[in-house]
Amino acid sequence: MTDYNLIEFPEGIKGNSILVIDNDFLSFKIASVLEHKCIKVYDKDNEFVGRFKHRTEFKNSDKFNSEHRVEDSQSLKNDYKNSMSYLFNHFIKQYLKETDTKEVILVGGGPTNFRDNLPLPTKYKGNRDDTLRPLALKECKQFGLNNYPSLISDNCEADDLISMFQFRSSLDTENKIIVLTPDKDAKQTQGKLYVPGDKLYDISGIGFVGLKKLTKRTKLEFQGRISIAAQLLLGDSSDNYYGCSYYRILTKNSKKSGMLTDLKVYELLKDCITDKDYLQVVHDQYFKWYKDIDHWVDWQGNKIEGDYIDLLQVYWDVVFMQRWKDDKVDVRKLLITNGIIDE
Repeated sequence: MTDYNLIEFPEGIKGNSILVIDNDFLSFKIASVLEHKCIKVYDKDNEFVGRFKHRTEFKNSDKFNSEHRVEDSQSLKNDYKNSMSYLFNHFIKQYLKETDTKEVILVGGGPTNFRDNLPLPTKYKGNRDDTLRPLALKECKQFGLNNYPSLISDNCEADDLISMFQFRSSLDTENKIIVLTPDKDAKQTQGKLYVPGDKLYDISGIGFVGLKKLTKRTKLEFQGRISIAAQLLLGDSSDNYYGCSYYRILTKNSKKSGMLTDLKVYELLKDCITDKDYLQVVHDQYFKWYKDIDHWVDWQGNKIEGDYIDLLQVYWDVVFMQRWKDDKVDVRKLLITNGIIDE
């Protein structure tokens, strides 16, 4: 088909019309409705105050007291196993119909991920350790992988497998391939992407950045290769990385979020029309932050020797979704090729 080492279909897939679904997303969606959730509130003497649907209901009630202790409560519904099977079948049929495809592949995350070991200043997804997850999430993930044609990632993420099939969809003239995920990372890879509740995207080229007005703020939107630049500048609170993290340490800045707002990143990237344009913006910002460093300290306390481009490489490795197994971009070489730095 091409010279690329494109991802292969799992056994049992005939081809021609395939929908590739992020099993981690689908499992979370299903597991969330298989349980009863509420909060239980106790006073300072550990006396039970009441049960509420969520914290907002408690705060709006006449029993609200900021000194009360709040505990999350979860319990599985009695028929959750039957509901699990039904919901997998229901949503997969629905998504096949919405995308006009015939076969499904579920892709899930494996036990290891190279991003977990990257020498970032902050631990990748380190802010999720105490996150409350649905009780049946692990069981749902296994159910999906056991009952449908599936693939598990090898030292990467399910998002990378999605990206690999998405990339193949842009080159494969024999098979109709669509990937399904709501994850914003998927919008950087060329190919056909279906976002549930939104639309089908056919992503290609450099792409664009835009602004979407929300109730309380303005949100940066992006699509195409320029998405990588946007994420390198903006960072990602859900994955716990910001390109400016070590700069904040160096300057003793206690701010926990990114130092560039959505509006600022939009202003930096909105006029970029070539790869060199957005690479220049990223280079200049990291040079501004880190031009004087010869090392940084990672989240494990290790001293990492390197300059600002080496640190940029680490962040690129976090952001970049692989198009084939072990796909990696050499950032220094990329900047040299585009005439941004000297060899």
